[in-house]
Amino acid sequence: MSKVSWSGNPREGKSRKITLDEIGKYLSRKAEKKARKVARKLKSQSVSGNVNLNNETLFVWRKKIEREVESGLPILERYSVNHEKKRLRESVAELEKLKKRREERAVYKAQRQEEMAFLARGRAGTEYEDWERKEEEFVLKQSKLKSEIRLQKGSAKPIDKLINLVEGSTDERGLHSSVVTEVENFLERKSYKELEELNSQIESKMRSGQAQVVEFWEDVARRLEFWKAKACLNEIYANMSCTRQPSGSEDNLHNDHTLDQIDDHGTANDADSLYPEPITRVDGCLENFFLRKPKFLTRVQSGYVWNKYNQTHYDHDNPPPKMIQGYEFEIYYPNLIDMARAPSYVLEKDGDSRDTRIIRFHSGPPLPSGL
Repeated sequence: MSKVSWSGNPREGKSRKITLDEIGKYLSRKAEKKARKVARKLKSQSVSGNVNLNNETLFVWRKKIEREVESGLPILERYSVNHEKKRLRESVAELEKLKKRREERAVYKAQRQEEMAFLARGRAGTEYEDWERKEEEFVLKQSKLKSEIRLQKGSAKPIDKLINLVEGSTDERGLHSSVVTEVENFLERKSYKELEELNSQIESKMRSGQAQVVEFWEDVARRLEFWKAKACLNEIYANMSCTRQPSGSEDNLHNDHTLDQIDDHGTANDADSLYPEPITRVDGCLENFFLRKPKFLTRVQSGYVWNKYNQTHYDHDNPPPKMIQGYEFEIYYPNLIDMARAPSYVLEKDGDSRDTRIIRFHSGPPLPSGL
């Protein structure tokens, strides 16, 4: 340990040796005292107008001061008001930079989330269009399948027969698809009168032997029958649409005029002479000509079982898993002959299975077709 000679009070005539440790402790106490003085002075001031230290207590790091004294740094100059203000301004500037970077990151994150949401909406829209298209294709396929099943069972509707004729008229007989498409597009734009003229021209060409490709003209002639029927139906529909009277006041005036005629004649039998042909509803009665399958709905009844285990480990806020407690069936039988006789059901064994059963429902016969 190095020692320093130091003279004491000259009046006492004594001297003692001061060690470096004592000098370090002295400088540390002096630096700490100065640091606390600077802290008290800065407490009542504002630094750069950004940080108000009125309600803050500045921290004085004693161990750091002692290490700086031991390393020989000029600590008395470091703990001054100007030096502390400069250090605080640097800290405030660093905090401002951090705050600005944080705001920039928040803005970037918000923009990124908005872009991701926009892309997600675009993907969802595309998936929805895809799903809608597939659903339409599935519905069309199921409608065609139902039509084929009704044709096979002999309970075909008029629309089923029409679809069968239309689908059957598209037999290509070995023609190329491009040729078939060209012929279809050519015939589709023709009217009924033009198709009649084209049919007569083809027949005359076939009789005279001027047709070079006989198979082609035979296919065109065969397709003409279908397109002639379609053009005729389109013209009939167009004429009916043009001549159809709008519902409204004119119908009310017609009904009032008819009622006046009935009142003038005085009897309902005389009113029958105003309608030489019976008025019938076709749309609502067509369904009676075909047998309809019963419609049914099945529901599963589920709930909680509050046994000892569930009461111990679960409560009403955190319920146990639901268990199947039963089944509910709703079956609709349309057009039954005996409406007073309720349908019945029986339970049958499901082979060798002990866990399942077959439930079979039975009802009376439906009304005959056409009634």
